Amino acid sequence: MVEESIEIRELVNRAKNLDAGAFGELYDIYYENIYRYAYFKTGNTIDSEDLASQVFAGALRTIGNFTWNGSTFSSWLFRIAHNVVVDYWRKRGRAVIEPIEDYAGLAHSDDTAATAIGTLQYEKLQSVLTLLPDDQSRVVVLRFINGLSAKETADVMGKTVGAIKAQQFRAIGRLKELMAGEIDG
Repeated sequence: MVEESIEIRELVNRAKNLDAGAFGELYDIYYENIYRYAYFKTGNTIDSEDLASQVFAGALRTIGNFTWNGSTFSSWLFRIAHNVVVDYWRKRGRAVIEPIEDYAGLAHSDDTAATAIGTLQYEKLQSVLTLLPDDQSRVVVLRFINGLSAKETADVMGKTVGAIKAQQFRAIGRLKELMAGEIDG
């Protein structure tokens, strides 16, 4: 079983008792990971910021329902994030529009070539992730982009650790092929 730190457990318990300061600390701890998850699912900063805010608004509304039933607070947040992202795509469709602001840093970078290469690699990864089945894509984003453990990922996705490891194995194999350009989507 994945354990939360004592500090996180105390913050969650205080937040459940309507301690706004404790919830603010949880927000500060988890915002970047939730934002990163949303960014990999949407491809732009504006929507990702909005979705991350929606996740924390939903968490604030329902934190009283959170229980320590073998999962972690972070996996509970990622379940909320997944639902928010699913709703986003259901309402919007699958088109990804990337605002120019996402590339504004390219013009001001000290090493424009390295930044451009990194951006191209990111774009290739993001595009090949869309070629994976949804569960495999989610496993990759949760495990490697957000750094969740196999147990936390299993909790988020409502699957066993063994199923997550199998999805991860298949996803990595497929990603290697796609990133190498050996297979056309």
